[in-house]
Amino acid sequence: MKSPYFSIIIPVYNAAHFLERCLTSVLDQAFTDFEILAVDDGSTDASLAVLQQLAGNVSALQVFSQANAGVSAARNTGLKVARGQYVLFLDPDDYLAADALTILKKQLVSRPDIACFNVLLASYNRTYAMALNERFARPQLLAAPSFLEVIFTQGGFRGYACNKAYRRAAIQGMYFDEHVAYLEDELFNVQLIQRVTTILCLPEPLYVYWQHAESLVNSGFNPKKITAIQAVNRMLTSVPTAFQTDLKIRRNRLIIELASGALRSHRQEFKQLRAMYCRLSPRCQHWVYGPANRTILRVANWHFEGAARLFCVKESLVKSRLFYWLRYRSARP
Repeated sequence: MKSPYFSIIIPVYNAAHFLERCLTSVLDQAFTDFEILAVDDGSTDASLAVLQQLAGNVSALQVFSQANAGVSAARNTGLKVARGQYVLFLDPDDYLAADALTILKKQLVSRPDIACFNVLLASYNRTYAMALNERFARPQLLAAPSFLEVIFTQGGFRGYACNKAYRRAAIQGMYFDEHVAYLEDELFNVQLIQRVTTILCLPEPLYVYWQHAESLVNSGFNPKKITAIQAVNRMLTSVPTAFQTDLKIRRNRLIIELASGALRSHRQEFKQLRAMYCRLSPRCQHWVYGPANRTILRVANWHFEGAARLFCVKESLVKSRLFYWLRYRSARP
């Protein structure tokens, strides 16, 4: 049997009301040389039934079912059976932009090991493209050492798995860490640096990320998120010295962010995070992403709980209508 050009892996957990939109975005693509590998990860809603019903009418869709083991395990199940030349990861609450596969196929003529593309951030009331650094404003083919800059540079393509196409031969035998529930995709990408030679960067937004409260990223504090610290610590052992300072600063901020979520209802985890922060040496002396975060990190050096509370205030302001109004006013000439 001829191998498809794309293998599109969809890890599914309790996403029944998003699945039709997600799968339709793939099936409506003009480029149709693909297979869809949907892995139900022990859903307790109607997700598996929806997938099985659709699979009866769509030959490109293969459905797998497993006991709940997390998104990394579901992606790994898909990787083990993928046959495509390139592998894409699509979350079930997100969807592909129109003609995404056609655009991507045309750009992959150079056969890069990884292709990165931009993301549209969408919600019920607005949609906008992720802001990219000027360096990535045009299509370009980069050598492997630049991959870390692509991930870590402010305004880069970040460490997401969903906005990348991976040449399957280049990642053969590589899997997501099933013990990491948050930042697992960034860890996966950092660990690829020794295996890839060329990276293609595309400014076109080909993936639509749906922002909603039910996703792991936006669902408030979950003890599983603490595994993100483990992920960052492992990244620190893999990246050159030039990237380590910013990564350590990011880790410190992440500990405070998680602690702000645990502050009220998860005191045991809060104490764990506070102890983790107190063991860090040296502490951050600066923050590259603005005065609010810099202030929070400075406060944390002498009063960790105060910094966590300050982070809560900052996040409330960021999510408020007043913040968007002020930002709009400041942007006007």
